[in-house]
Amino acid sequence: MTNIKLTLSALDTFFFRDGKPFSRGEQTEADGIFPPFPSTAYGALRTEYISENGGLQAFLSENFEEIKEIIGTKDSVQNASFRIKGIFLANEYHIYFPLPRDIVEEKEGEKLYLLSLLEPSDLFSNAPYSNLLRFEHKNLKVEYPPNAVINQNDIKDYLLDCRADYGCLKQDVFLKKEPKIGIGRNAKTLTSKEGLLYRLDMMRFTDKYHLCVEVSGISLPNQGILKLGGENKPFAYNVSETESCLDSDEFKKELAERLEQKRQNGKIRFKLYFATPTIGNQGRQIEKTGSSGIPCKLITAAIGKYMNVGGWDLAKKEPKTMYRAVPAGSVYYCETKSESTTAKDIVESFHYQNLSDQRGEEGFGLVLVGTV
Repeated sequence: MTNIKLTLSALDTFFFRDGKPFSRGEQTEADGIFPPFPSTAYGALRTEYISENGGLQAFLSENFEEIKEIIGTKDSVQNASFRIKGIFLANEYHIYFPLPRDIVEEKEGEKLYLLSLLEPSDLFSNAPYSNLLRFEHKNLKVEYPPNAVINQNDIKDYLLDCRADYGCLKQDVFLKKEPKIGIGRNAKTLTSKEGLLYRLDMMRFTDKYHLCVEVSGISLPNQGILKLGGENKPFAYNVSETESCLDSDEFKKELAERLEQKRQNGKIRFKLYFATPTIGNQGRQIEKTGSSGIPCKLITAAIGKYMNVGGWDLAKKEPKTMYRAVPAGSVYYCETKSESTTAKDIVESFHYQNLSDQRGEEGFGLVLVGTV
């Protein structure tokens, strides 16, 4: 089934929770994140598919087996055909990706710099990697700008040429926050309850920004309404068939050629950039994936603080298992072990694949391969 792209346009303010527990009365302020976890879109789209195909009664009908093959069952979605690649900020011209974490920005400027890879002979460290990353300009103060994104054209340059000579987009440019104060109510009397005052930082897009989701294995109406995030805020969606420029045969061919050009001593170094959060020990997962197809080793990494990924299971009416996830934008540097491994092998094994120990079908762990 052809991949489809959904544009999600907010019709109101919205709020996306992180994985931390929040109980009104125990905590007074809920932490929000942007973009939402891809599982937020995955769950909403499953609900939309069920609604458009007979609702819950469809699970009791003779078409149940067909529906199960597409969206899975209430207990498991691993064998379902429905997949998403991730959820991203977008506008009319671009899709935006998290700034790679091996890029830093001047503290009192806007210039970006790519960290340098040190060889083992240049360092003395007890780090578990054979190489480290270093910022070469000693007189400059830099930092990784939180919540920064770059457009798809700049990501292509980053992957193909190891470049960082462009600008990033900060969250306050495409989002504005509108704090909301609420209070819990008694379900029977509908009156407010003492001690249940809470605060949410509701969000609203500026200009013509929206969310974008790439979906496969499912068919949906050309347009409709989804409910996403806290308080089930409405988003209008539109469907179009598309192929990501990062997943095209032309781009993958060019990427393989660039990687092959940088082969040294029979080995190829490459980076794996995670465009969405990924669950699990990715260093182990990368080498495990390599052992079955691409013999490779992890030489260094630039990652951020872990995120908590959970959720609420509507079918079981209980919280989902909480996982720790490596944040989007994290980058792993790898090196092939065998001279017989080609750049084409690397691209086919890793590029534009969802590499996550858990919930990869929900959009976690989207990997893009880049040169070093």
